[in-house]
Amino acid sequence: MTEADAKRMDRQAAVTAAWAELALNKSFKVVFEDAQLRFGMLSPSFVATDGYNTHAAAVRDGQKEVLRDFARRLCLGRERLEDETTPQKPTQAA
Repeated sequence: MTEADAKRMDRQAAVTAAWAELALNKSFKVVFEDAQLRFGMLSPSFVATDGYNTHAAAVRDGQKEVLRDFARRLCLGRERLEDETTPQKPTQAA
């Protein structure tokens, strides 16, 4: 492993830990839910009100992709946190 690889792994571990911390933050949950509503996470990309404009749909889809990435990272951080706090069960050799 090179020094650059080690730095990249350290940075990724720090970023994952930060997402885990955010996953537990109640204020961030409120902000994230607001962003989902504000940027139409659950609404269709193509809408009749703009004449099914493909450029507007692409912008809306890009906004949703950012929110999906945030949600994915929050889940990964939460899983990491649960793995760290769950006690390991001893395994028995057969």
